[in-house]
Amino acid sequence: MAPVESLCSHLSGEFKGWCSSTRKCRNACLLESYDNIDGKCRGFLPARCWCISNICSPAAAAASESGGGGGSVTTQMLNMYQKLNHEHHDIIRALYKHQA
Repeated sequence: MAPVESLCSHLSGEFKGWCSSTRKCRNACLLESYDNIDGKCRGFLPARCWCISNICSPAAAAASESGGGGGSVTTQMLNMYQKLNHEHHDIIRALYKHQA
């Protein structure tokens, strides 16, 4: 069985103030980086916005940007997912620009 890719989280660099809306946190994280796949409010008084990413290290990020060079089925699926995720971000950005 192929290993499952782990998810990592980091404090949002864009979200300001206390996090009281997971929807707003998620939107901030998705716009912040193509590598972010979600955002969650975490903590207690004050809650902060944490972005969830499928890229856990600079080495993994460099490998995904270079295309991964084929690799295992898991790597190929991750690369396809990232491509779809990038297209999703482009659509979200276009919608936000249209609303502004």
